[in-house]
Amino acid sequence: NSTLIWVNDVTGYLLAALAFLGGAYVMSQDAHTRVDILVSHAGATIRRWVTLIDAVLVLFVCAILAVASGYSVWDSYSRNISVVGIVQLPRWLVLAPIFVGTVLIAIERVRFLHLLLQRWKDGRGLPVGGEAPRV
Repeated sequence: NSTLIWVNDVTGYLLAALAFLGGAYVMSQDAHTRVDILVSHAGATIRRWVTLIDAVLVLFVCAILAVASGYSVWDSYSRNISVVGIVQLPRWLVLAPIFVGTVLIAIERVRFLHLLLQRWKDGRGLPVGGEAPRV
C-alpha cells in the first residue's frame, strides 16, 4: 500500500500545465467563471465598460506573465538547470507550459478585444452581460 515516489512531482507539473494550457482553451470558449457580484445590478453601460476593462487587464497581466515566464524558460534552458526532486527534469520543460499558456491567453484576449471593439465600431455596442461576441 505504498505510492510511487515520483507521482507527487509529476502530478504538480501536470497540474500547472493543465491550469495554464486549459485556461487558454476555456477563455477561447467563453466558459470561464465570472465573479459578477459588483456588476450584476449595474446598468448595461457599466457592464459593457467592465467587460472591456476586464479584457484589457487580463491581457496586461498575461503579457507580464508571458515575458517573465519566457525569460525563466530561456534562462533555465541556456544554463541547463534541472528541477530538484525525485524526478530530474530540465526546469525549462516544467516552466514551458506556463509560458505557452500565458501567450495563448494573451492571444485570446487580443482576439476578444478586437471583436469587442469591432462591435462597438459597427454600432452594436459591447455585449451587455459580459458574454463574448459571437461572429
